[in-house]
Amino acid sequence: MMPIKRLEDLYAAVESGKVANVSEFELALDTIHDVYTQDEWAWVRHAYKKVFDVDLDTIKIADSAAIVDQLLAVQSKYLKLILIDAGKEFDDVTQTGFAQDGSDADRAADFKAVRGEFDTNKFVKQMKQAIEDLDTRIEKIKQALGVCA
Repeated sequence: MMPIKRLEDLYAAVESGKVANVSEFELALDTIHDVYTQDEWAWVRHAYKKVFDVDLDTIKIADSAAIVDQLLAVQSKYLKLILIDAGKEFDDVTQTGFAQDGSDADRAADFKAVRGEFDTNKFVKQMKQAIEDLDTRIEKIKQALGVCA
């Protein structure tokens, strides 16, 4: 991520011979990389203002806290929807094809042996942990802003 002007300047330097070999090209890329965080933040500020009509350079702390709360709500909802979708992988419908010649108990046991259980599934555990981590992260952000919940 970089301003188009920075990329065009690199193109021009290569085309003109100012950057004439791999070492000079690597140096030019290192220079671009050195300002990446500033370019990234400039993009975030621009995009946020364009999408939400909020200037991050002049935002008030209380407004920042509201944005953090909104992030928590949206991310939590997203992760919970993923969990709901993951739960569908463990319902009776997906057990079709397991222990076809056995009873319902055989099918459930076969499914459990192959897929495991929802609550102990590695992915499900990761999503639940992500939700907990999000809460912690949001709390740390609010503390840094000086707005504790």
